[in-house]
Amino acid sequence: AIPSTVTKIGNKSFYNCTGLTTLTISTGTTKLEIGEAAFRNTAIKSLAIPARVTSIGYRCFRGNSALQSVKISDGLSELGAEAFYDCTSLKTLQLPSTITAIYTGTFCNCSSLTSLTIPSGVTKIEGGSYSSGAFEGCKALTSVTLPNSLTYIGVKAFIECTSLTSVTIPSSVTVIEERAFANCTSLTKINIPRSVTTIGYRILYGSNNVTIY
Repeated sequence: AIPSTVTKIGNKSFYNCTGLTTLTISTGTTKLEIGEAAFRNTAIKSLAIPARVTSIGYRCFRGNSALQSVKISDGLSELGAEAFYDCTSLKTLQLPSTITAIYTGTFCNCSSLTSLTIPSGVTKIEGGSYSSGAFEGCKALTSVTLPNSLTYIGVKAFIECTSLTSVTIPSSVTVIEERAFANCTSLTKINIPRSVTTIGYRILYGSNNVTIY
């Protein structure tokens, strides 16, 4: 177990520890930061992040193909880009209400994730033309719940979510960036609320069965 006295786990601390199957982070009041790629390419099967963890670094758990469940307690303020990229067995995900943004590639290619609730408090789902969308390639995702705090849906945010059937965009959203829902081949229904002022390039490209209401 990571003792309750530890305040920082450095970059790449346990990178490529392919025999590491269990991670226990002790609870307590001492704040803890987890660095970039700290647990990348390990074999951790489940993850419970206690409230004392304030930040999870870039690519922190990327490539953990054995990881099936993630529960992050309220207290986390920063969830790094590509943190759970290529966690292909991830089925259960609970995000904290204390984060305000989900960055590029955070859950890209989490191809076993079937449902998703983005917590109230998140204002942006980030993306980039030359980086992966936040939920790109989540091919088993059938439903997503977006919060009323959300204002911005970034580039390629949900591109190639090929099992997603319907999306309700809350009336808080003002920007939907390019290719946000492209190649969502099962998508049949999506709304664009009156709050939206900017619609990007090819937001529904390849999503050929969709009705916009």
